Amino acid sequence: MKARRIVYLVHSMIYSSLAARDPRVLRDTNAGIYLERERLCERRWRAALLQLEPDALYSQLAGGGEFLAWAREQLGEDRVIEPRAEWRDGKEIEVYRRELSDSFLAQLAGKGHSLDLETTRLELWGESFTGCVYGYGTALARHLGLKIPPFVDFDMTVPDERLLCKAELVAHFLLPGSPVRGYLFESPLGFPVGLFIEGFRRQDGGAAGRIRIPVDCNKVTVENAAGITLYADLVVDRPNRRIPIEPVRGFEGIAATDEGLEIPRGMPCCILGLRVSPETLLEAMQNAAVTED
Repeated sequence: MKARRIVYLVHSMIYSSLAARDPRVLRDTNAGIYLERERLCERRWRAALLQLEPDALYSQLAGGGEFLAWAREQLGEDRVIEPRAEWRDGKEIEVYRRELSDSFLAQLAGKGHSLDLETTRLELWGESFTGCVYGYGTALARHLGLKIPPFVDFDMTVPDERLLCKAELVAHFLLPGSPVRGYLFESPLGFPVGLFIEGFRRQDGGAAGRIRIPVDCNKVTVENAAGITLYADLVVDRPNRRIPIEPVRGFEGIAATDEGLEIPRGMPCCILGLRVSPETLLEAMQNAAVTED
């Protein structure tokens, strides 16, 4: 069979496993919100797998053994791929990812399947959105030689970003001529959040290139996945004056220019539109320019 679509579930059921071993871990680390999101995703994963097209394959990297067994029961052994490789301390992450991809390709061929590199789509689910799903999923797409950038399906992932656990995905899009995908969310706090994901970038090679977003830098802030503010220089507009809001924050690689906000490619971070509308932030993101250096 020539697979038109591959669903790749990465590191599923992490928080369910933690809760089963020691419920206090989630309580003590205030991580219950992630377990809640994971349970929502599991319901979505099961429903989506039952609707998987006959020419689609399911692949799972580690994670929930019971879920993998259930997927095999529903789809049949020939449509399920479980890439494996040995991890040891000191092994380079890109070497490990390559070995996982080699395992995927060997099982693909052994089950009599093939890919069309021009049209096969890779869809990424699991935990976490901008962490392992992004890292392992984009590596697989790169190693397979797929031409279509992989799609990290936010609604099928558990984000590390607490702010996004209860956020609503408003839109996602590829920047023209680029493997960079933008996402716009409406946060539960009432302001929009933007984020970019690089489709094929090697995460071990550093963030090469820039994303230039034509937005007023005095109306947005930037956070990392842990919720730490990387950039902030907010200003409140008043008649005949602009009032700075302290504190100001700066981070290497993030810059404010006359044209807008610059962030590194390959470094997913949240752009919080604290003083702009969702429509304004979306328009700015859709008009972002991507550079190679």
